[in-house]
Amino acid sequence: MKKAIAYIRGRKYKGQWTADREHQIAQIKEHAKEYEIEIIEIVTEDNRLSVPGRLMSQFADVLKKCREQKADAIFVDIGKWRNNPIFNRFVAAIPGSGYSFIALPASRRTLEEIERQARKEKYERTLGKAIKKKRKTKTTEGASMITQWKERNKFPTKQFRNFQHLYAGVDSILDKFEQNADSTNKLLADVLHYGSYLTVDKKRWNEDNVRRTRKIIASSDFKEFKSIMDEETSR
Repeated sequence: MKKAIAYIRGRKYKGQWTADREHQIAQIKEHAKEYEIEIIEIVTEDNRLSVPGRLMSQFADVLKKCREQKADAIFVDIGKWRNNPIFNRFVAAIPGSGYSFIALPASRRTLEEIERQARKEKYERTLGKAIKKKRKTKTTEGASMITQWKERNKFPTKQFRNFQHLYAGVDSILDKFEQNADSTNKLLADVLHYGSYLTVDKKRWNEDNVRRTRKIIASSDFKEFKSIMDEETSR
């Protein structure tokens, strides 16, 4: 039976491996089972190991085991995500060495998890900056412009929360609606679903709530809200 090391293109966030790691492992194990390959070890590359010395040391250990065990290394090709020139250079140098780095195309589930994690991290960074800015604004100037607007217009809290949900984050729900302005309600609902977006009530998108949200985005209240938010975030 052939032998192989499972090499995972991983990432740690707040001390924990991100969810796509398990999907990569499952994908490699499924491939190994189909082609009767024995996985002798699972090695995870933390993308923070991009410091050349540390990552080269990790690679050297993997390559040594490949030589000693006469094993290949199998990894999931995650494309543009976590690009690592050192990894690419090592993989390019493998041919002719007696073993191979076998690239498996990433499953849709794996890529969805990576994209979801990337959005989460961008959103948290954006939210963190916004909170700091809001605190500073409150300290120096009183309530923020958007808070003053909400209170001045006696805006319902639930409706205001929905506006915030549509606007918030990098690659926001509003961005998706604007990018797919010419799409049908059904197609846009599919885009949002496969992008792992949920409504403000944590529900899956469908034709009906997409239709209602398009009317909300076209309303004068939301346009005014967006104008104020754009001004605040550009400061």
